[in-house]
Amino acid sequence: MLTKEEVEKIAQLSRIEFNSDDIESMRQDLSSILDYIEKLKEIDIEGVEPTTHSLEIKNIFRKDIAKDFSKDLLHLCPEKEGRHVKTKPVF
Repeated sequence: MLTKEEVEKIAQLSRIEFNSDDIESMRQDLSSILDYIEKLKEIDIEGVEPTTHSLEIKNIFRKDIAKDFSKDLLHLCPEKEGRHVKTKPVF
C-alpha cells in the first residue's frame, strides 16, 4: 500500500491539493489501482498480437473523383458572371 508521503508527492507532482481525508481516500484508491496493474502483469500474453482497437476496423478506400457542380449550382444564384457568383461588396 502506498504511504501518505507517496500520495502527497504524487499530488505535488500533479499540482493537486488534497486535505487529510482526501489523502487517505486517494491512498486507498491508488493502491488498489497499482495492485490491479500488478495482477495484470501476471497474465501470459505470449503470442498475442498487439491491437489498437477492441474491434477489427478496416479502412474503406474509394477513388477521390472531383465533380464539377458549378453548372448545377450557378443557375440558383441571383447574380453571376461566367463561372463566378457575384456578391455585394463586403467592406
